[in-house]
Amino acid sequence: MSLLDELETGLGAARQALFALAPRPSGDPAGLRRLAAQVRVLETAANTAGRSENAVPGALTFQGPAAQRFRVNVGEVSQSLFVAGQRLDTVADRLITEAGKIEKAQHDHDRLRSGLERQVTDLLGKIGSAAT
Repeated sequence: MSLLDELETGLGAARQALFALAPRPSGDPAGLRRLAAQVRVLETAANTAGRSENAVPGALTFQGPAAQRFRVNVGEVSQSLFVAGQRLDTVADRLITEAGKIEKAQHDHDRLRSGLERQVTDLLGKIGSAAT
């Protein structure tokens, strides 16, 4: 097999690998990170509301069964707000994790595609040189 044949075989293999490459992974890592930041704002608001709600009974001066029931209700509401804050924190963390995964997959794809394109270009140059 001549050098030219070897180069053309390599070129065919590189082109085939390039055409067989899956599409670039879709997604918007920066958009996911912006969304995570917005979710963090909501998390802070939920926690702030929970603390504010929790402080309400301390400002009251009435007593008795109604006051006790009110305190329980306030506790339940504030606890719900704290749980919502925790869930929002989990969602924000997940968004950031997924953004990182998408970004890595896109980077890996781009690097592979670029390498294959360089290989095709190099082989075409070598074939041109060998043919003359």
